[in-house]
Amino acid sequence: MTAHKEDSVDIIQVHSAKELDNDFSEMLKCYKDKETEHNWEARERSITRVRGILRGNAPEAYLDVLVQGIKHIMDGIIKAVESLRTQLAVKALLLVGDIGIYIGKHLDAYIYEQLSMCMMRCAGITKKMVSTASLQATITFLKHAAFYPKFVNMLTLSMNDKNIQVRLFTMHYCKTILQTHAHKDHTRSVMDRTNCTDQIEALITKGLNDATPAVREIGRESFWIFWEHWRSRGEHVLKKLPLAAQKQLEKSKISIKSTKNSHSPTNSLGISHGGRNDRAISPSNSTLSNGSAGSSDHPKVSRPTKYTSSASPSPPPPPSSVSRKTRVPGLNKKKSIMGLSSKRKVPNFFTLLNSEDFSMRIDGIHQVAKKLGLMYPYTPIPDLEHIQLETTSQPVDGDKLKAIILQQFEDPNNNFVYETLSSWECVTCVMLRLLSFEEYIPRLILDVDEPKRVDRQKHARIALQRAKLFLQHENPNLANILFTSLVHFGGFGGTTPSNGKRDIYKLPANRRKLAKEFLVWMNELLTPLIGLDKTTGDKEALEGVPDSYLQISPSSTWFESDVNLRQCMDILLPLVITHSSGSAWHAPLVTFMKHVRLLNQSLFDSIVVAYDDSSINKICRVLGIHVRLDPAANNQ
Repeated sequence: MTAHKEDSVDIIQVHSAKELDNDFSEMLKCYKDKETEHNWEARERSITRVRGILRGNAPEAYLDVLVQGIKHIMDGIIKAVESLRTQLAVKALLLVGDIGIYIGKHLDAYIYEQLSMCMMRCAGITKKMVSTASLQATITFLKHAAFYPKFVNMLTLSMNDKNIQVRLFTMHYCKTILQTHAHKDHTRSVMDRTNCTDQIEALITKGLNDATPAVREIGRESFWIFWEHWRSRGEHVLKKLPLAAQKQLEKSKISIKSTKNSHSPTNSLGISHGGRNDRAISPSNSTLSNGSAGSSDHPKVSRPTKYTSSASPSPPPPPSSVSRKTRVPGLNKKKSIMGLSSKRKVPNFFTLLNSEDFSMRIDGIHQVAKKLGLMYPYTPIPDLEHIQLETTSQPVDGDKLKAIILQQFEDPNNNFVYETLSSWECVTCVMLRLLSFEEYIPRLILDVDEPKRVDRQKHARIALQRAKLFLQHENPNLANILFTSLVHFGGFGGTTPSNGKRDIYKLPANRRKLAKEFLVWMNELLTPLIGLDKTTGDKEALEGVPDSYLQISPSSTWFESDVNLRQCMDILLPLVITHSSGSAWHAPLVTFMKHVRLLNQSLFDSIVVAYDDSSINKICRVLGIHVRLDPAANNQ
């Protein structure tokens, strides 16, 4: 089997996950140093081997190991793409296209972002063979990979480049995104929510007004796809154009319509939405010197029968020949006439959540968030028995919904969904509606401090800060829950956690991390009571948070009770004496105990003087305080 007519790649079958992991470990060795005459051929062989692995059984049998392996050699792939040796660079670019074809729906944010930035840098390459290969590889990758909003940001920046080729490639990529995703209802909703629609509109506007005819021509083709799916926005762009530009745009519509009809009535602008054949516009046919642009077929990519049969091709867009029947875009007809209203059925949340397409899962999560937020109020203990969301077939109960969301949350390769679950809407209306404090918060804390998962740390930190703001106002018993969790996970009560389902909580290092964070959180609740400024968190975490949640927390009143404070000091004060300053949670403990004394000094001192002189001296030394001994109180 060949992926390209001019480039034959042998299929490589993998027999175990360990074998695949060892393969990638061996490949890493040739990328450690700079490229030389002695290692570039080894790099080329590794690129070819990965392409063979992608064509074999690995994408089905060992998908997780394959994705992680590609992630480990990502720096090497980028080095090969940016190599000065044309042969190596072209082979690496073909690999980028193959990654999109075979595992494009399963890439995490790190892989997608690294490849995207690399491809955008290649847009400015002057070497014709490499630039052609980069354009074709990027278009192939975009056609098969899931929609990634941050790539639209990259396009927005690139459209301001002075290099004509960069702007031309940018418009090609914009057109590819529209051809691949605009006909999907769920992806359009993601575009609208992430402001990508606004950015694409701005991209097309710049493309239509570009000084280079080639860029303008691709901009016109992009416009008509955009106009078909965002009609009112398209009309707005059209009206802002000069009259001459409007006429050129109208002529391009007629040309596109005739070209489309001469090929296939379902092939919008020469693109196959099924994803079986790749067609791309080559820079060799878009000559910048004379300002003309043309289109040619990219070599077809044939995929293994076994793998292709398991993929679910995207549904084709509704026939656009009817919607473009009139030449004047301002004369919009009713949807009933154009056949747009009844062609597409919006999938229900259950179907979306179980989809292999990350963007569809994200859309399903947002649907669940809206339903739970409207129908079921927050309760400290999730009321799963009463949660029931209707679907077209059968209702989904709370336990089943919780299992699905928890699986998405814990999937190590699903960073797009993890990022979505870190939004204010999803934290407050999904995670805290379905998961208890003990099931959700400790896991977030460990994700924040997980060195092996740097890509998740940022989103986990944001989710944790948002969960804090919500719980501090919605759960008046939060301080008591924190104290109980501190004692439980820290083992301060004489017992250690024994939850069989959560073995990670038995690890001493994890218990120390949890104890530290619970102490920090308790101190955050306490500080407003002693007149210290409350830490509000970073700006990104506060996006979407209502102002009411930024006020003083009602749960802070727990510390105003002498009974609660005495309970804290009875357990925590001895730890100041018995544990060294080297403990991870010792510094937060010292800070917390200092603030407790500021809040209620008389109660604090009365408890301290009950200790022996040696312990009192050590407490005073560690906390940096002075307690005046009252002989009468001491004797009492």
